[in-house]
Order: sequence, then C-alpha cells, then structure tokens
Amino acid sequence: MGGQAMSISLYPHQEQFIRDLRQAMTTADSVLGQAMTGFGKTVVASAIAHSATSKGKRVIFTVHRGNLMDQTAGTFTEFGIPHGFIAAGTRYEDQHQVAVASIATLTRCLAVIPAPDLRGIGEAHLALAATWAKVINFYRERGTKILGFTATPRRLDGRPLSDLFASLVLGPS
Repeated sequence: MGGQAMSISLYPHQEQFIRDLRQAMTTADSVLGQAMTGFGKTVVASAIAHSATSKGKRVIFTVHRGNLMDQTAGTFTEFGIPHGFIAAGTRYEDQHQVAVASIATLTRCLAVIPAPDLRGIGEAHLALAATWAKVINFYRERGTKILGFTATPRRLDGRPLSDLFASLVLGPS
C-alpha cells in the first residue's frame, strides 16, 4: 500500500476473526462473517481490504445506505486505503484498487465495472433481496471472492443466508 501505515489498531478478537475469515475463504467462494453490533465489522473489513490491496487485489465494498458509505469510506481513510465511490452522482474511477459502492448504483453498472478480486458486503443479512443476489451471483461467476458482514445471519423473514454464502464464521459472543 505505498508505505501508508494504518492508524487503527486491531483488538486481539478482531485479529482472530480475520484469521478465521481468511481460513474459511481458502475453501469457500463466499463467506459470511457474523459479529455482534459494535464489534468493529467495518474495521475488520478495512483491515482485510488493506491486506488485499497490498497484494495488488481489487476490492469493492457494497452497502445499502449513504450513511454506511460514509462510515466505510471514513474507516478506509483511517487505514490509509485510497478509494473511490460507485454511487449516484459520482463517476467511477478505475485508478483506485478499492471502491465503496451503493448497491443500487452497482447493480446498474455491472457491465462497465471490472470484477474485483474481493467483494465485501455490509449488512449482509439484506443479501437475499433480488438486487443483492444478482450482484453476488454476477461476481461469483467471474471468480470474485464474496465476504459478507452482519450482526444477524438471518433475514427478518427467517430465511437463512446459506443460498448465497457457502460458509459462516462466527465472531466472539
């Protein structure tokens, strides 16, 4: 990452969660990481994105609301991760290895944005919605690893997320 140092320190339980997620991703193309609210899932996602970019990988992290885009972008900035945006009113710039995306815009731009090596998903319990599933399956077919994060690994209607995620990694209780 061009020598930029992270300004965030991870807690031991976050480091263990990252190790567990990485282990699961060695055998699964899509992994769901579940950790309680306040655990620091965005921090964990940022640490993983930082590591991926240091290896030359491209990352798109997708969220469903503008305030989550801002939160994610702020955490990426704290990690020293240069990033762009895929959202209404922005122009996608391919020079960034990392992009923070709104699901609504990403869904409309699939044909023009190159598939990343890793696609992160915030609030992944929403992923069974048609637009989310379309994007996940589109990228999975192109070899992208999918890594979702949620505090609740079940939809409000009770449907499991196993249709989209091959593996579940539980954070500490």
